[in-house]
Amino acid sequence: MDILIFKTNVSGSEHVESVRPHLHELHEILKWNFDLLDEEFILRIEAHNNLNPRKVERVLSNAGYYCQELQTFSGVPVV
Repeated sequence: MDILIFKTNVSGSEHVESVRPHLHELHEILKWNFDLLDEEFILRIEAHNNLNPRKVERVLSNAGYYCQELQTFSGVPVV
């Protein structure tokens, strides 16, 4: 299992609802959530090891949102 972390501009619950169907299309995803209180509107994904982060970025971009993977070390974001 991998944990992927992304910076986004998904800033409210209505935005989360609009990306929900797009994230559900990615069958490698086990769980996902947004931290809307974080200034970078973090998207955290637990997924099977074969999920390419670029795929997530592309899906959110196609839905009209910014999404950039944050580099991680053992599931912990590197600042």
